[in-house]
Amino acid sequence: EKIADKRFDNLEFASAGEMYEELSRSKHAKIKYHVRAGESNLMIGDYRKAQVYYDKAYASTGMSDKDLYNYYQVLKYNSNYTKANEVFSKINNNEYKLIRDNINAKKLNLEELKKDSSNYTLNRLDINSEENDFSPFVLKNELYFISSRRNTSFSGRRYGWDNSYFLDVYKGFIEGNAVKNELGASDGMKTKYHEGPLCFSKDGNTQFISRNNYTDKKLKKDKDNKVNIKIYSRKKEGEKWTDWAEFPFNSDDYSCEHPTLSSDGKTLYFSSDMPGTYGSLDIWETTLENGNWTKPKNLGQTVNSEGREAFPMLFEDEILFFASDGKIGLGGLDVYYTVTGSDDFFEAQNLGYPINSPYDDFGFFATTSSTGYFSTNRNKDTKDDIYGFVCKRPIISASIDLLVLDKESKEVLANANVALIDETGKPAYQGTTNEKGEIKFNVIPGKGYKIKSTKDGFKENVGVLKEEDIASMAGKKKEV
Repeated sequence: EKIADKRFDNLEFASAGEMYEELSRSKHAKIKYHVRAGESNLMIGDYRKAQVYYDKAYASTGMSDKDLYNYYQVLKYNSNYTKANEVFSKINNNEYKLIRDNINAKKLNLEELKKDSSNYTLNRLDINSEENDFSPFVLKNELYFISSRRNTSFSGRRYGWDNSYFLDVYKGFIEGNAVKNELGASDGMKTKYHEGPLCFSKDGNTQFISRNNYTDKKLKKDKDNKVNIKIYSRKKEGEKWTDWAEFPFNSDDYSCEHPTLSSDGKTLYFSSDMPGTYGSLDIWETTLENGNWTKPKNLGQTVNSEGREAFPMLFEDEILFFASDGKIGLGGLDVYYTVTGSDDFFEAQNLGYPINSPYDDFGFFATTSSTGYFSTNRNKDTKDDIYGFVCKRPIISASIDLLVLDKESKEVLANANVALIDETGKPAYQGTTNEKGEIKFNVIPGKGYKIKSTKDGFKENVGVLKEEDIASMAGKKKEV
């Protein structure tokens, strides 16, 4: 038990789990053995086995709120949604309030999440290995990704969490729907420990990467004996890269990871458990002002929860994709997206099946509004894999353009007030038309809206923007 406890505390879940499983079969097994066998298997991704041990613990008494929450997640992985809700109801009402509110407000609707499944064609890429391959990032014709395949640079060193190899950056070359000829990415991207995910600026001359807190050949740990993750960046000058520079809000005491950058290089989104985080990981935003990054801002409750919000990806500077296990979904990490409203982000929307599954679906990268890549561990024969997807129609509509006219004369109306009203009856977005009578809205597809337009000297007008029309409006102007 002492050895198992030490390995568990050192996050060596693969070996600790085996020991707790053996202990749980003893004659007078403690509930701790069942719980920790369950948690260890949850951490290494063996959800069926995790449920076996959590089921045993649940049959007794003494599970903490954290244990119940982990059991709730395991049941979702295994598509046992009814039991998952029962287990969540046992958690103290003062814990996981955001998740509880989300569950109460939005009951899981499998039919709704699967309604667009025929829209997608998925393709498991040939570059996948039997180890973890995830978090694709496309730069021109190159697809960068993270993999725990055997690391030849450092004698195939293994990582005690799940007994896999350490993560490194790889890249393949895009040829049509295929990605081929993968190789390890060099150029100063390798250390002895974990690298990735990463992102580049639009021109490819600035790079951000997540990696373990390993500097000056020393691995630094926090007070809980955990090695955190930091973000580093560098720039290309001519044909050479500069040295890596630390993100100014890194810390030995918490992680900053999973960077994604706006096209102008002035807004950075990332995941962190820094102070002010609701749960285990939240998504944060910082902007570049006078050469310095501003104090990070938490994206708030429309995006974040007490669960994990991670792997953000910014598409066309308007749509933020990310993964979460703290919102209503099919189980594990699901991919969500949100767009900016007047003051903040809209309530995040689940991307639905088949991008999402009962397993972990994350690391989403859109190359266009109907093509891209994502990672998932739904394939039982391997670990995380990268898939490509193609859609018959766009999965998202970044914006719609409205043209406000005088109903009688058809004259365009400048400085008219326009509000987009959602199903709650509240304005999701408000603005004023320009001199040409035009106004642009970011919208969440999958919803219908009312359009309310007003101007002094005119009668108010209320129109309807149907859910099914939004995706087809990209690039067109709707007259109001």
